[in-house]
Amino acid sequence: AKAVLDAGGELDLADLSRVLVGQMVVTLLGMPSAGTDAAYREIFATGERLASIALGTTADTVLPPHKVEAARTIVTQLTGHIGEAFATAPSDTIIGRCRDLGLTLQETQGLSTLLMVAGTETAASAMARTASNSSRGRSSMPGAKPASRGYLSMSSATTTILRTPSAASWRVSCG
Repeated sequence: AKAVLDAGGELDLADLSRVLVGQMVVTLLGMPSAGTDAAYREIFATGERLASIALGTTADTVLPPHKVEAARTIVTQLTGHIGEAFATAPSDTIIGRCRDLGLTLQETQGLSTLLMVAGTETAASAMARTASNSSRGRSSMPGAKPASRGYLSMSSATTTILRTPSAASWRVSCG
């Protein structure tokens, strides 16, 4: 990403967020991964699928059976490796720390699921908010001109952060 920006290229911050958050989840939870951007995007998408199951259910504390089953399938996909890693995970990992603190395997899997769901959306949105705040801070710089439809345009010497109305669609470029 840095090389692209340093070369004056454009970077899709939403996609970079998916990759980095997927990598963060793999690292924190000790998940097996191919270690590619595509694999990290898939981890991120899996977390989003799990989070989306609960959308629209905030008025009730009971999920319909089909949503529970869908969630279980995703949770198994995300935490299936923990059973194998639980006994031997190093103490400097989330799984090892949970074990060392006396949590059971089931509690560790539950905590890992919570971290996956909460962390995926929180970390990705934090990147967009950071970019937004950075653009606001630079907008008072000489040569910065607000543009129409939510875009920020600056002189070629400064970083330009383009924001569309969708929070999921950010582009960053240097020019």
